[in-house]
Amino acid sequence: MGRSSAATGQWGRYEPPYFDFGLVETEVTRGLTDPAGALPKLLLVSAPTGYGKTVLLSTLYRTLEARGARCGPVTEQRWGLVTSVAVPGGAELGLYEPRHPTAISLSE
Repeated sequence: MGRSSAATGQWGRYEPPYFDFGLVETEVTRGLTDPAGALPKLLLVSAPTGYGKTVLLSTLYRTLEARGARCGPVTEQRWGLVTSVAVPGGAELGLYEPRHPTAISLSE
């Protein structure tokens, strides 16, 4: 996978996109993207289309990368896309994007 280029808008298939605009700052987003801030052990992001989930997670990815985190390869499993992030201190944070019906979608 190639590296993204903010100048050309090109990025790898499994790398978060770059945006020409920033994340809307709230108390929550400031806590997540503060370079010196502590990160939660679990982060669940759920919102309707257009609420900025991709912008938030792309920003969080780049914040973690700037702090020395290393992202593992993205693999496709039967339930969704799976990866992990090795964060400072040696811990590993597992991430996945579901490709199955979730409890939220089943209740609609």
